[in-house]
Amino acid sequence: MGDVTLSFRNGLQGTIQLPGEPAEAIERYVFVGRDAPYYQAQAGRETTQEALWLGLNAQGQVVSDWRAELQSGVDLLRLTLSKGDVRNTLDCERPAQSQSIRCVAANAELAPVVQAAEFRSLGPQVTGTLTLQADTTTPLRLQGSNIRTYLERCVPVVITGCYSEGWDSYSTYEGSYRRTPTYLPSNGTWLVQDERTGKPGRGISLDVQGDTMLMQVFGYRADGQPSFYMGFGRYASEFERSTTSSASFVLNRYAGGRSLGGAPASGQLLEEAGEVAVQLTAVGATSLTQAMLQFPGEAPKPMQRFTLDAMQTAEEKLFGEWYMPWIPMPVILDRMDGDSATNAEGSVRCQPAQGISYVQCEWKNSSNLMPFGLISDPFFVSSAAVRVRDRHGNLTGLGDVPLN
Repeated sequence: MGDVTLSFRNGLQGTIQLPGEPAEAIERYVFVGRDAPYYQAQAGRETTQEALWLGLNAQGQVVSDWRAELQSGVDLLRLTLSKGDVRNTLDCERPAQSQSIRCVAANAELAPVVQAAEFRSLGPQVTGTLTLQADTTTPLRLQGSNIRTYLERCVPVVITGCYSEGWDSYSTYEGSYRRTPTYLPSNGTWLVQDERTGKPGRGISLDVQGDTMLMQVFGYRADGQPSFYMGFGRYASEFERSTTSSASFVLNRYAGGRSLGGAPASGQLLEEAGEVAVQLTAVGATSLTQAMLQFPGEAPKPMQRFTLDAMQTAEEKLFGEWYMPWIPMPVILDRMDGDSATNAEGSVRCQPAQGISYVQCEWKNSSNLMPFGLISDPFFVSSAAVRVRDRHGNLTGLGDVPLN
């Protein structure tokens, strides 16, 4: 059909040029907004979300780091930024019709370093701006990672993952749920497991936002003609303290609509194809890339997230510039020494553990050796380190994302 050209100016916006068409603007489809009842109800729950925040100057250099705590309650939304013994306390609000949170310090006594912050969370990532008391005209760029969420009367030992109850709400201790977590599947392209043959077949697109699952299915009718299906419904935990989350809803079949290079046209609903069911069990949150699927008229079958790239090497996973709060300089891992990625001085060594998404690092400071670990998932969500640049020198994170 022809080539497709894509470009992105940040993690949510870009352009696409399809065959026979001019370039058009595209953006991430957010179908569950900040003002949805789901988030309004969630905002009233008593939680404290912990994150690691970095402030970057115009040159992309890390100026400082903070341990960020966003405390939510029925009549409370407060941000605390801590570094050493210095604490900055800011009062926050969620403006109507906005995706961001805005925080301002009442006075310099409560916040001696940070005057204001505006930010938004997108999955495990945080992006926005920070205004310092010392320079109110040149805000710093905020780059952060959500680490965990403490729930009321819940022991603060949680598994880092992606749950709708403030990312992490499941503790390793028996009976320590405060509320039932919902395990969110990895958004993207999925395949029925026994149909993974390398030949054209059915493809499934899953997107979960808040408590809503959207599914698109690209398949074929019995006569061999291609067809497009779509449906959505509520996705939630099956019962209290359940480790299984599920959704069931009607799939609709559509036809018509705009073709490649064709004139604008709207697709039409042809028929209801029947009810589809998705069930994901994540005991200990060990896997959010496997689930059970039942199409209309078929028996339940396992499906899995389609992996587009091959298994990453240690270089791909670890090379780049890292910020590690207790090391007084940026750490650039750019060479291998055996199975370990190291910096030029050889003072920091990191080695992926076999079979699990975990990296063990050590820092040799003078004669002392400080071991520490970091979680090595696609976002590197960790309280131990943040990758500021990838192996090619590109800044990580979502970039200059609109806050409103």
